[in-house]
Amino acid sequence: MMKKLYNLVNIFPAKDLKGKYCLSPFVQVNIDKFGVGMCGCRSWQPTFIGDIFENSLEELLSGSIAQNIRKSIIDGTYIYCHPTRCGILRSGELNNYESLPPEIKHNIEDPIRFSMPHHIVIGLDDTCNLFCPSCRHHIIKNDDAVQQKQQELARRLTKNLFSTPTDQQIELTLDTTGEVFASPLLLDFLNNISTKDFPNLKIDLLSNGLLAQDRWHRLGDMQNHVTRITVSYDSPDPETYEKLRRGGKWNNLLRNLTWLKNKKKENGMEFKVRMVVQKDNYKQMKQFYNFSQQFDVDEVQFQRIMNWSTFTPEQFLDVDVFDEASEYYKDAMKCLQEVNYLKNTVFWHGIPKI
Repeated sequence: MMKKLYNLVNIFPAKDLKGKYCLSPFVQVNIDKFGVGMCGCRSWQPTFIGDIFENSLEELLSGSIAQNIRKSIIDGTYIYCHPTRCGILRSGELNNYESLPPEIKHNIEDPIRFSMPHHIVIGLDDTCNLFCPSCRHHIIKNDDAVQQKQQELARRLTKNLFSTPTDQQIELTLDTTGEVFASPLLLDFLNNISTKDFPNLKIDLLSNGLLAQDRWHRLGDMQNHVTRITVSYDSPDPETYEKLRRGGKWNNLLRNLTWLKNKKKENGMEFKVRMVVQKDNYKQMKQFYNFSQQFDVDEVQFQRIMNWSTFTPEQFLDVDVFDEASEYYKDAMKCLQEVNYLKNTVFWHGIPKI
């Protein structure tokens, strides 16, 4: 089931960044179907330190690959970090020694040292109730045999991540490549975590929103630990929405957005929305922002479309309006200008800076 690429090590030319520190390898792990990484983005730092279904997180973080990654940050070579894809390297937003938290100052004295990460990102399951053209060509769901295997994987995942009780604050982001509320693996995983043993666990969900009201109860005891949910729905126009979110129904989306607006007040959680900007919706960016305000959202995110191997290069150039070679680039930049300085907006994954 798992495509094992976790022994893949990528080395890039050494940089000269001694005394400049990225916090990610010291505070975060990213777990997807290929393995465990020590960065928030696999394309930024594409080396895996192991398989969470075979080893505990402590074993992986004490391993030689993890030590070498930390060493590359400490000595400033950053040889595991992609020099052009990494947004932190490109922006120069690295920490000086003086700005490091005390526990990080302690850990950078020796790459063998590490603390258990307080931010865990999980994207393990492709199962989804939609088949958006930007992501896949058909609905992905599992038969009974696969679901039974996933139950065992869920137990092992919980054991290897949450076996030692702690009152440390941990942020768990379910940034799945599918839909969290359609994933038996992730729902079982959450239900295996003891709220008593992890009282300060905070859960961050990314969802298409369509199953939120009907399946929220499947979060079990973790319902009250959800501190943030981000719904990606791409368009304020019913026709465009149903084109880009294939399998989704506009009226169902509205029902769930309204329900989440009320759930936000009940849970005291953040409610954010996201638009994946592409050819069919880029002219709707300002409309998307305005439309979303009726649901009392805390943030509106605009994300540049990415190619998840669903497009040929020629097809992707046609839909990626923020490629300077696109015939829509100039018009898209004008639309971006309209939302660029609006309150509570965030721009992700290569949206050009203005």
